[in-house]
Formats: sequence, structure tokens, C-alpha cells
Amino acid sequence: MPLDVQLLLKISSMQLDEIPKEYPDEEMPLYRAYLLRWEGNYHQAIQLLENLELQPHTDLSSFKDMLLSFLQFYTGRFQQFKQSFETLDEKMILAFQNPYLSSRYYHLKGLYHGVLEEYHVALEAYTKSIHYKEQMNDFCGIGYSLNNSAFVHYYKGDAQKGLKTLQMAQKQFEKANTPVGTGFILTNMAIVHSYLGNLETASELSSKGLELYSNKTVPPDFLANALQTSGKISIALGNVLAGLKALEQAYYIHKSSVNNIEEMVDICFDIVLHFARHNLKFHEWIDEMNTLNPTNKANLIKKQIAEALFKQTFGIIELVTSILEIESHLEEYHLLSAQTRYICLVLALELRIKLYLIHPDQSNQAKIRNHIQLLKLEGKRQSNQNIILNATLFEAIVTILSGNMDDGKPLLQKTLNMATQSKQHSLINKLKTDFQTILKETSKLEISPPTQEERNRQIAEYFEKVVQVLSIEKALISLKDK
Repeated sequence: MPLDVQLLLKISSMQLDEIPKEYPDEEMPLYRAYLLRWEGNYHQAIQLLENLELQPHTDLSSFKDMLLSFLQFYTGRFQQFKQSFETLDEKMILAFQNPYLSSRYYHLKGLYHGVLEEYHVALEAYTKSIHYKEQMNDFCGIGYSLNNSAFVHYYKGDAQKGLKTLQMAQKQFEKANTPVGTGFILTNMAIVHSYLGNLETASELSSKGLELYSNKTVPPDFLANALQTSGKISIALGNVLAGLKALEQAYYIHKSSVNNIEEMVDICFDIVLHFARHNLKFHEWIDEMNTLNPTNKANLIKKQIAEALFKQTFGIIELVTSILEIESHLEEYHLLSAQTRYICLVLALELRIKLYLIHPDQSNQAKIRNHIQLLKLEGKRQSNQNIILNATLFEAIVTILSGNMDDGKPLLQKTLNMATQSKQHSLINKLKTDFQTILKETSKLEISPPTQEERNRQIAEYFEKVVQVLSIEKALISLKDK
């Protein structure tokens, strides 16, 4: 029996009510495994495929091998995914002259080269996949390949081209009348808009995506991604508790269904980072993160940073230890991803400034200024005004801490001007209000010189206000590490 392409297309477009009653039954385990993937039972589907014996060198066995590779990718088993893809026979698959098999093979090839960061080859593969999908009028399939192409552009540093490609994908899902696919694309558009600093637009798109998922059968990785995106955007807009709730929901969906360890570490790290700043369930989430065993280097570093944050709460010795642990990763600066470099620099700066409040030391101040310069270079490297804006604010902080009020206040004003130029309207409104308070506080320090103890107390209060204005919560939303 040849591969039932029409059945597979109905499943992938989530037209589950149109699947004939007799499919997929116990006699058709291959189709049942494909259905299980879209219902979110990933590991059950993998187990079914691993126990399924089919005649080799047939269209059915080729589809089985490709489906297993896809599932390994979805569940974060990247080493297994690479190995299984490398065993596929491209010539044999193309020899079947089956557009469905050819399109899925090239989509899979795009994923493979994307993981290897061979972006030019990945884009070529997605283009070929779209070519075959157009022959079948597989609008959903075209949409997913365009989505992946968009994120290749995004990772290459061309977020605008990525956004335009996502808009093309959205049209394909709308043509297919598939709300789940449209919701998937809207969520990903929200990710790119948040990176570009358009938080209000990102929030609107994220909410629409989640609305389209309501009362629908949604693959759990889609839902977890939507909740994670919504959570990060909410936190960036100041709705911290709502954001943390969404992140927790995303984490537990992964834990109960997808079990993608790398994604779980990524979500858990965001939760730890924000709970650390709001004294909520910090120990609980540190313990949860310690149960995870990622293989990705960036996620291993995130675990160590989370532990460093935990140690930070116990005094100056632990604070110094935390700083040294975080800064040790900066010795491998060029090997780190953009997000990890950024996180290390910002955390190192915040911790060193806290240390400076306790112990004003010239060598520590020199380290702070060095980190600020690295942060500025990172912003220029990524063409990201949010990062440059944060670096300027840290520069203002350390200038004021060193007692130079005259230079510090213009730097604060420069930060406000940069926020205005980058059209971050939600941030500008908060800055305008908080800067008046901040400048008033610094004026008090100039008018009546306090004792050293009182000065440290006032500066500590001032530093906390500054962190509230442009905290790491607002900046992390602009970065996505995959």
C-alpha cells in the first residue's frame, strides 16, 4: 500500500475531524504515530516508530525514518536528530518522485543545517521544500517552511526580513483556514517584534495567537512556546506576576508532555531570574532547575548563573564568588551566544555595582567600566539600541557612584533621549516619571552632603530605582536563544 499523502496532509493541517474513522487504527501504526505527534504524545509516537518494522527502501519506511528524525528534533534530542538525518538517503527519497516525501526531506534538511548554523544551505533547503509543497497546494506545509526560513533570517541578524517572511507564512495559513497554524505564526511574529522593541505590538500579537488556540487541539510545543512568549512580554511590560504565571504554565506543559530538556532549562532560567528579583519561590525553582541535565553549553552556563544568583543572597563572600563565576564565562566570550554574552555582562555589572556599594574599590570600578564598554560593543555588534541604552544607563550609575554628579545627570538624560529616539513608548512614559524622582534624589545628595553611611544608603535606594527603570526584565525580551 503506498503512502496515504492526503491523510497525512489532513493531520498536519489539524483537520482532525475529517480523518476517516478507520484511520489511524491498530493496523496503521505509522499514521497513528503521525497523529500522536500532532496531539502532543511525542514519546508515545517515538516508541511506536522504534518498534515498527517496515520493508526497507520503500516510501513508507522512508517516511517513518524522517518522522522519527522530526520527533527527535521536537523533543530536543539534537545529537540523535543529527545522527538519524545523516542516515537518510536523499537520492532514494527523490527517486520515489513523491512531492510529499521530497518536501519533508528538504524541510528536515533545513532544520539540520540550521542547527549547524549553516544558514545559506538551510535557506536553500527550505526553498526546495516549498517548491514541492506548492505542487500539492500544501498551504500549511508552505507556511511552516516559510516560518523556519524567517527564523534563519532572524538568527542571521536580519529581523526585518524575518518579519516579512513570517507575514508571508501567515497568508498561507489563512489560505488554508487553519487557526492553529495562524496562532503559531502570530506567536512567532510577537517574538520578532519584541526583539525589535515593539512590545505593545508584540503583546497584541501574542494575545491573538493564544485566542486562536482556545478550544482547539493544539500541539503542546506550540502552546508552550505561546505561553513562554506571552510571559516574557508581560514581564517586559511590567506585568511581572502575570508573566511568571505564563512561564510556569509553559514549563509544566514541557515537563508533562514534550519533555524538551533544553527548552525547559531556558524557561526555568527566565523564571529563576525573575523570581530572584521578587523573592517568590526562588528556592523551589532553583531545586527544579537542578533536576535538569542539559547538553547545550549555553544552558549549562544558565544553570551555573542561576546557582550564582542563589549564592548572591548570602553576603559579600558569596557575592564575590558569584561575580567570579559569571565572569569566568566571559573568558570564552567569542564562543557564547548573543543572549548568553548579554546575560553574563548585565549580571556581572549589577553584582559588581552592588559590591561597590558595600566596598568602594578602584579595581572593582575599573572592572565595571570595562564591562560597560563590552556591553556597548555587544550592542553595536547586534545593532541593538536596547543593549546600548542599558550600557549608557550603567555608565550613569557608576559615574554617580564615583561622586561625579555633574557628569552623571547628563548621562541619565542621554538614556531618556535614546529611549525616545528608539520609539519605545511604554518605556518612555515610565522613564519620564522615574527620572524626575531620580534627578531629585541626586540633587539632594549635592545640596546636603551626607555621612558616608547615609550616602551609601541613599545611593543604594537610588540604584534600586534605576534598576526598576531599565531592569534586565525589559532587556531580556529582546533576545531569543535557540
